[in-house]
Amino acid sequence: MLPTLGLIRIRCPQRDSCSREPCLYSHDIALGATSKPKPKSAASRPSLESKTVPAKPGKAASQAVDVNVAAAVPPPAIPQGSSSDLKERPSKRIRFNDYDLPSHGPPRLISVGRQGTTIPLAQRQHFLRLLHTEYHKLYDQIDQQHRQLYACEDAIDQELTLYQARSPPAVYKSMLIMAVSKVVKRTHPAALLECGTNEEVEQRRIARRKASAVSVPYEAALPLVMKFEDLVSYGYMVEVPDAPHHTERNRRGALRDCSRCKAAFEVRNLGDQSAEERLACRYHPGKLGPMRLVDGLKQRSYTCCSVSDGTSGCTEGPHVFSERDINDLHEIVAFRATEAATKPAPLHILAIDCEMVHSTAGFSLARVSIADGSGRLLLDEFIQPPGDVIDTNFQFSGLTLAQIKAATMTLEQLQDRLLDGMIDVNTIIVGHGLENDLRALRLVHHKVIDTAQLFPHPRGLPLRKRLRDLVRENLQQFIQDDSGAGHDSLEDARSAIRLVRLYLDRAESTTK
Repeated sequence: MLPTLGLIRIRCPQRDSCSREPCLYSHDIALGATSKPKPKSAASRPSLESKTVPAKPGKAASQAVDVNVAAAVPPPAIPQGSSSDLKERPSKRIRFNDYDLPSHGPPRLISVGRQGTTIPLAQRQHFLRLLHTEYHKLYDQIDQQHRQLYACEDAIDQELTLYQARSPPAVYKSMLIMAVSKVVKRTHPAALLECGTNEEVEQRRIARRKASAVSVPYEAALPLVMKFEDLVSYGYMVEVPDAPHHTERNRRGALRDCSRCKAAFEVRNLGDQSAEERLACRYHPGKLGPMRLVDGLKQRSYTCCSVSDGTSGCTEGPHVFSERDINDLHEIVAFRATEAATKPAPLHILAIDCEMVHSTAGFSLARVSIADGSGRLLLDEFIQPPGDVIDTNFQFSGLTLAQIKAATMTLEQLQDRLLDGMIDVNTIIVGHGLENDLRALRLVHHKVIDTAQLFPHPRGLPLRKRLRDLVRENLQQFIQDDSGAGHDSLEDARSAIRLVRLYLDRAESTTK
């Protein structure tokens, strides 16, 4: 009679999906169960002093291997009360469920890997002990409460990362030797946030380098400041108007030409307009595209609806206007020169972008966003227009009537804030089409960097590339999409900073 195979003592490899009836293997749930143990009391919970490795498949459970990576240093005692250092501990490093110390959870298990691995377990244990020893030396400036925990955890993660690469034994050995060498050469961290495996530390270093790469130094940006003659050719205000300033803000009752459909109309509050008047203007919100050949004829079409030039508008709304005359703008809110700053500002770079709405005072400022030379937000404020809002210009401004009504700062108050230690005559202001933003802010400033000049249109002025096109072509990013949500002034300001940084990098690479 043939001997029995004893398969009934081996758990069925197909487990619950087994369709054999009867099955030669065991379906006993208790046999070989590997469910995660529940937390035990503090007295009975195992510590990290010994890490247990399950045996390879096919071996008895009693042949588990004790790694003893932490045998040289006893586990830390359970702290009494809270520790300020625990608050600095990164959330990604909480690896014992909701517990902070190794004695509060089950021991980490070192994965043996799939059956058929060619790396001996003894070799893994050897390198794991080496890594633990070096990590423990590396963290000598960390408090004893966390030194043992982080040394154990990072040693295990480091070895496991290289093991899971599934490299041949010779390559695995070489990589582990290099990993140990890197740990030895690392700077000893003084804070928990600086701990981690070699890969984690490298990722943080790359992230810091990318963040600093966006920064635009003041001295490096000085050569890019526009010359006086360029300011004039690009339409910048170079001096404060001599015309007297009046307090008359609204143009209610005045006759103006609509800036959309060119029809003459009487300026009235939106609340005083009838339903027909609110839809009296038919216009194209898009711009005319370049000349194209269509059915043998050269014609230009609108970007909003693709119809040819000369057709009636595709959008309806109220009539609006924009004051173009500098004296008229000065009459509504006076221009101020940055030479009149009440406090000297530090030598730094600011990126500015504004969002506008249509009001009874014309095209008016409603939001301003300011970022520094590294893209960090300094100011993002909604502004009360000097007149009553007629149209929020949502397709481009992204602003709602509720946001504008909630604004508490006037344009004059914004000027006071900017000239009170934020902007002075030496501040470099960065933007795209910045003459419009400075005109909306009623500021006269000469130290500006305009990305429309740094990245000119190939056919020259008066043509200019849009900011969204410059960002897409040079930064491979997308802003001001056609989702209908409008522009984001903060995003536009930061995009201008990134374009200046790119311009400096390209100039530096060409000089090498």
